Amino acid sequence: MSSKFKVFTGIVLRHIKYDEAEKLFIIITPTGKRKVFAKGVRKITSKNAGHLELFTHAHIQTVEGNSGRYIITDAVALDKFDALASHIEKYTLAMFACEMVDKYAQENDDTGYFGLLFILKYLRDSVYSQNDILLVLVRLSIAIGIYPSIENCASCQEVNTPDDLYYSYNDGGVICKNCKHNTCISLSLNNIKILRNAYRHQNNSMTYNIEKENIKYVSSLIYNQIMYNTHEKIVTWKMINDIVI
Repeated sequence: MSSKFKVFTGIVLRHIKYDEAEKLFIIITPTGKRKVFAKGVRKITSKNAGHLELFTHAHIQTVEGNSGRYIITDAVALDKFDALASHIEKYTLAMFACEMVDKYAQENDDTGYFGLLFILKYLRDSVYSQNDILLVLVRLSIAIGIYPSIENCASCQEVNTPDDLYYSYNDGGVICKNCKHNTCISLSLNNIKILRNAYRHQNNSMTYNIEKENIKYVSSLIYNQIMYNTHEKIVTWKMINDIVI
């Protein structure tokens, strides 16, 4: 196939109005993030509009235009995940996941594609649990390569014992009492257990009951570690706090 034509499968992370009838689509694929345009997609008669909604996993054909931009010529939805729209917590989690992937994925970099696809399928197929935010954060943190050291002290690398543990964003994880410094925050035994189990059960949301304040604390710990490392702010995190946790 000519280099002017590109065919790929991807997930729609977001779309932006470009002119009266055109949109720019940001799509994550197995080979990286792509920016492609769709002409006439804002018209009611557009054949592609329904296949390019937010979250949609689609097979997309493009052609390079005279300006060097790639234009979508055909799109076929493989899964629209439209059931998420009827559940505000699931929809919010999906929006958050898409923004995270959009923020950290680059061209020629598959960061987040497989993790996001797993999250969307999990949210669609599972019964909602307040613990789902932990699963989403764990999968995303692993996808972008920023996750806390838990089993071993993030400073001295010694195996952590249950007594007197702390957390350090600077060191990137749980800190033993011997390595504690003035920027560490306290970490209860219960929250350590939740954090450890969240990473051990990354393919399924934890089934046991967790107090909401503990979910909020551990979720914020994982999120803040990502923010500490990247200095990037995620707009939908406020929605997570307002709606989910």
